Amino acid sequence: MHDETGSALTAVLLGLSAIDRASTLSETHQASETLRAEAKLALENVGRLAFALRPAALDEFGLAPAVKDLAGRLEGRGGPKIDVEIDLAPGARLPKKLETTIFRVIQEALTNVVKHAEAASVRIILASRERSVALDVEDDGCGFSETHTLEGGFGLVGMRERVASLNGSLAVESKPGAGTRITVEIPVSE
Repeated sequence: MHDETGSALTAVLLGLSAIDRASTLSETHQASETLRAEAKLALENVGRLAFALRPAALDEFGLAPAVKDLAGRLEGRGGPKIDVEIDLAPGARLPKKLETTIFRVIQEALTNVVKHAEAASVRIILASRERSVALDVEDDGCGFSETHTLEGGFGLVGMRERVASLNGSLAVESKPGAGTRITVEIPVSE
């Protein structure tokens, strides 16, 4: 993590130096565009690396409180209204990798809502089933064409990869003007 982040920040510093050395407005714009691209790449890489880590809130509080805290913090920063319904056995813990995957899928889904959906509300339903855990994240936002993934689609790809690594399934339903629904089901290994 340190090497990749350090390299990215070094590229940003070099970009700032290029702006300082620019002698024309055109050179300044060119250096600025290059710097913007480097910063965007660095942000994506840091996000990808952080996404792979287990959030401390899961260990400290458990999945349900961590999800409720995430939703509350997002709402508190001016995000959409988030209704969280969790039906897991009280006090029971899921395997760590499963908890992390569910939390990260919810986190990425909410990030996508804030960045792209223009939604007023989101509903998260997480429930235990006989041999699996089911998750629904549904928003009332602008939706998108299922043939067109959102700006690069890295969030959806990452969610799919995480869920697939646990032999789970992830489906996305969306239409322009009709919001988006992400449905996940992951088996619970005994």
